[in-house]
Amino acid sequence: MNQKIRLFVVFVLAFLGLLLLNVFIVAILSRSLDFALEQFSSLKVFLIPIAISFGLQAVLYYLIKEKSSIMMLGSGSMNTGTMIACCAHHVADLFPFLAIGGLSSFLVYSQKYLLLGALILNWLLVLFLYKKFRGIHEK
Repeated sequence: MNQKIRLFVVFVLAFLGLLLLNVFIVAILSRSLDFALEQFSSLKVFLIPIAISFGLQAVLYYLIKEKSSIMMLGSGSMNTGTMIACCAHHVADLFPFLAIGGLSSFLVYSQKYLLLGALILNWLLVLFLYKKFRGIHEK
């Protein structure tokens, strides 16, 4: 397979994988695919750039091929964790008897801040990986 096609496939799989995982988890937690799609639509300004940055990280990691697997694992966990945390207030719907309304309110309030933080960290990681990639290829 051509190198450019492989890189495109890596990007698309990472990009779509992260977005689909987000929609899947929100749909399960809220018990509604319609709500998950509505939530995605309202947060797409954050979610799409996060997924793009994750796709770029996957491509850069693929190109670097060094001992950076821990870095990608951490980044993927951060992306997925943030997207899940932003919608985890739906757990309160499943367990109303646990009195986690305060946690639910906090997550709803901080949802966009969490996503903005993830977005900034992801793009910083893209820059770091790109710098590392350039350093390897300049040698």
